[in-house]
Formats: sequence, structure tokens, C-alpha cells
Amino acid sequence: MVGQCGQRADLEIISNLDIANKHLGMAFTRYQDYINADGFSFQEPGSLKLMPNKAYTAIAEVEVRYKDNRKAGMLYVVAFAPGDGTGNTNTYKHNQIHIPFFYEYVNKKDGLVPRSKTTPTKTIEEYFFPFFTVFRDEVYDDGVCLDELTLYNKADKLPSVSRGAHLGMESRHLFEALMQGHDLVDPPKPKIQYTVGQKNGTRLGDPHSIFYNNLNAPPKSIQVAGFLAIKDPNDPLIQVVGKNAQWSLWEINNLTQ
Repeated sequence: MVGQCGQRADLEIISNLDIANKHLGMAFTRYQDYINADGFSFQEPGSLKLMPNKAYTAIAEVEVRYKDNRKAGMLYVVAFAPGDGTGNTNTYKHNQIHIPFFYEYVNKKDGLVPRSKTTPTKTIEEYFFPFFTVFRDEVYDDGVCLDELTLYNKADKLPSVSRGAHLGMESRHLFEALMQGHDLVDPPKPKIQYTVGQKNGTRLGDPHSIFYNNLNAPPKSIQVAGFLAIKDPNDPLIQVVGKNAQWSLWEINNLTQ
């Protein structure tokens, strides 16, 4: 069951989170098989717990362990309702950035604010796992579409929040399936994407926030995604997980602005 219910979450959201908790184990099994990592394994996922004081709905922790049971890392699973984001005002305050008018409909503005991936400790790489979406009691494996927001710098103006990358699948295909209640057309397969990393000597995705754009999104839907951050440049997970990660050309062009 979902832990500690905050006032923000309604009964349908709680029901979707309960379904998500029951499905998490299967999602990790699928990704363990996809990565084909003999020396590492995902441990039993913890339950998604509501986070009433954050700009996202819920979070769970999943340990990654070596074959000899030593801890290799921690993967964070975040549940996003429409309008949720992972941003905060720790790095930038609202008066230090410009939020474009087309985000005025977002209630939780803090979730839009990109945050540094360098402090307090530098993230060398971060991997994104698009696990599934829950809507009307149905689970859509790999059906996730989220925006990676960053800051676009213009001379003599405040840095502006801008979409730097699209994570997961095309939103129109996912939303059409959700609203019409049918299976995904050309269903996506497991994949891993970078949110932070190095490409041809250029650091991408720092700062950033991950945002579920609620414009045209099915209400009460929950998108569930995982994030695995690497802090050590010699971490063996770079060779195991990173070899499966990918950037798109669109991401590379926009995350460097």
C-alpha cells in the first residue's frame, strides 16, 4: 500500500500508486533482462511513498548490488502526476530565472526550476528508465513521455526555462492510447536514456528538471520512471548500464544551449 497519504493526493491517484507498487517488481525484472548485467542486480523495490512537500507525487528507492551483495548504487523511482516536476529552488530562485508564459498553467512552479547536477557532489552520468504509466487501472509498459527542462541563456536576459530533451515515447501516441483505452500502437521496448552526461567533450543536462507536461495529459494518470546517478567516473555501472544508454540528436542540440 502507499505510505503516508498527503492531502494533495486524491483517491484515484492513490489507487494508481497502489497498482504501480504491485507492478514495480515486474518492471525491474524486464530491465534486468534488458541490461543483461551478470555482475549486478536490482533489489526488491521499496514502496512508492507520497511526497506532499515535493513537486512530484511519490518516490521509492531501489538498491543496486554487486553479485557478492556489496552495494553498487541507488536507483530512485519517481511517480509523476500531470504537472509534476523534479525541480526545486535550491540552485535558482524564481527571481533569478524566466519561466515562459506557456508554463503559467502549472500549479507547482518549483518543479519547473532546473537544479544543478554538480552540487553537492558532481553527477558524472545519470540514466533514465521509462518504466510505465498507470491510467484507469491499466498499466502501459514503457509508455512514458516526460520533458527534460534546462536553462537557455540569452545575452542581457535572465536564463529561461526551456525544454531541452524529450524522454520516452511520443506523447500523442501514449495519450491517444490512454484516452481511448486501447493498447499502444507499435509498443515501445525497454530503453535507457541519458539525462546528464558527456558527449564529444561537452557536458549535457546540467542543470535540469524532469517534468510531466500536463497540457493535454490524461488527468489522474501516473507516469513511473527511474533515475540512476553515477558519482564516480570509475564506477563499473558506467560500463554495464551506460553501454545501453542513448542520446538523441535533438537532445544534444538543445541541452548545450
